[in-house]
Amino acid sequence: MDRPLTVFLTALFVIVVLYALATFSPVRAQESDPVLILAKTLAGEAGFKQRPYHAAMLHVLEWRRKHRPANIGATLPEVASVFSTLHWARLKNPQSDHWRQVADLTIDTSPEWMVDMIETFLIDPEAVPDPCRGRARDWAAFRVVMERGKLHRVVRCGRTKNVFLR
Repeated sequence: MDRPLTVFLTALFVIVVLYALATFSPVRAQESDPVLILAKTLAGEAGFKQRPYHAAMLHVLEWRRKHRPANIGATLPEVASVFSTLHWARLKNPQSDHWRQVADLTIDTSPEWMVDMIETFLIDPEAVPDPCRGRARDWAAFRVVMERGKLHRVVRCGRTKNVFLR
């Protein structure tokens, strides 16, 4: 190889490496972390305290991923991002302490039990017990269920913050 081409390729390589280092953002990398996306979804929808309905939500998202034509082939975090659009909108402009806490969530500040459950679920969904026993296809706040007249679709999943629907 001639010298000018070698110098050019070396300079190009250095520029590409420096650009990659300058634009790499640990925050942006974490924002695309599937566990963090799901942790923000669960915390936003159901809070930070460990409850069975967090697992139920993961199972609903998994069912939607496998059975809804629009979601087939999507990842679980992609389904969560689409399914919980109001939740994601609140993260962009949090108006309450709860939503600010969810917006600021990182893997390091996520509840350990939640990270463990999500990681287990991503490997083997059946390893995380479903309190709705596979019957739930959706969830909503009780107020929303009442407003939309969906009481006939309620699935009993134990004491839950949200209402699960078939």
